[in-house]
Amino acid sequence: GFLVSADGLAVTTKAVVEGIPPESLSVLYNGKHLSAEILSQGSNNDFAILKISPPPAENKDASATTTDSKKPSDKFIFTPVSLSDSNQVKLGQTAIFLGGIRGTTVVTGIVSDLITETTTNETTKKEETHLRAIKTSVSLSRNSAGAPLITMEGAVAGIMIIDPTTGVDTAAPINDIKEA
Repeated sequence: GFLVSADGLAVTTKAVVEGIPPESLSVLYNGKHLSAEILSQGSNNDFAILKISPPPAENKDASATTTDSKKPSDKFIFTPVSLSDSNQVKLGQTAIFLGGIRGTTVVTGIVSDLITETTTNETTKKEETHLRAIKTSVSLSRNSAGAPLITMEGAVAGIMIIDPTTGVDTAAPINDIKEA
């Protein structure tokens, strides 16, 4: 998975967190195990949104006061990824995945299919097309579930989802994650 906000919101696949007792869910961030909770795991989505707790504040000087308005904030800030607009993804463009058990695998390929769904808006009666998944020429292992699909601009356009029954891998569009 990966961080999507400076206050500790992260996204991963549902398969990564399924079956883990809430009290034992943790993530590794900058070499530290931090506790996390699942905020959203909707049945229509294959991803889960987590809230990561910042590390405990280190009290370097017990006599220091925290009321000094000129003192910098002690609030912990996570470093999130940049998010793109998944509706701007085009067939044939380069797709980069970062993943693997230790996050050390880099794989490149191309966007080979844009899987869409057309529905009729009940209010306007107009047909609307929505991007449901991004298929690439890359075949990733189950260890890469939750890997970000990165554009050549360095922004995340989706998250790798591997269907547990078929083994087929696609990327859930980042716009769905933004909406959730």
